[in-house]
Amino acid sequence: MWGILGIILAGLTILSKSWKKTDTKTRLLSTILKVFTTISFALFAFAGVDKGLEIIIAYGLIVCALGDLFMEYENTFMLGMLSFLVGQILYISGFLRTYEMNGWDKLLYFVLILTGGLCYYFFGLLKSLGKDKIPVLVYLIAICTMLWSTIPSMSSATAGALLFVISDSLLAYDKYVGRIKNRDFLVLSTYFIGQFLIAWSVVVC
Repeated sequence: MWGILGIILAGLTILSKSWKKTDTKTRLLSTILKVFTTISFALFAFAGVDKGLEIIIAYGLIVCALGDLFMEYENTFMLGMLSFLVGQILYISGFLRTYEMNGWDKLLYFVLILTGGLCYYFFGLLKSLGKDKIPVLVYLIAICTMLWSTIPSMSSATAGALLFVISDSLLAYDKYVGRIKNRDFLVLSTYFIGQFLIAWSVVVC
């Protein structure tokens, strides 16, 4: 039930963001819908938890819902990034305890993913970051580590993490470098699908 509700709310959020007329009430509505979408995904994950380890991932979704709220306003944007950073740490902790990775593959995957992230940071974002260089770098390392922690599963968790990375990459480019056409649709669709798949990974694990 919670998963279906979250999908419906995700569609409504994207629709509200696509309205040509954007005023304070419309923005407030879209923010509320966005937050409750992620909360619904979190409740979906909590309903499917049957191991203590997986509940950490569900808590990560709750923290991300807080980030959804802060990210909507320029003066609380960094609080939003901090919330998502905590969410990524919870995801990493949950995934590393749920999925085992052994041998040299563990290091190789980490190096490959982090190298890709750092290339995007140094060649795509760095010149435009201003005073946000360090916070963005710390968050980038965290989300790359989160993607890496799902690699052993090669399942919905990995797909969800990858979509999360894509969503945040688009958001960062739009905020710091230049406006992306259809930004809200691209950022929100990849984000919501990613979060749903992460929640789904908890249910089916």
